[in-house]
Amino acid sequence: MIKNPVLELMIDQGGKFERRLAELYFAADVENSATLENSFRGIFDRWEKLAEASTSEN
Repeated sequence: MIKNPVLELMIDQGGKFERRLAELYFAADVENSATLENSFRGIFDRWEKLAEASTSEN
């Protein structure tokens, strides 16, 4: 499960694709969110690291 701060960061700072992906994840049911997470694991991992870095800076 992708945490909300990661998705919110994707929407706030991501490119068009990342924003849409986060919006899709928010709208998806459990099965479809798992499919998105598995299919785009690399993108979500990158944004999770960015979210963690921005949290540790504050």
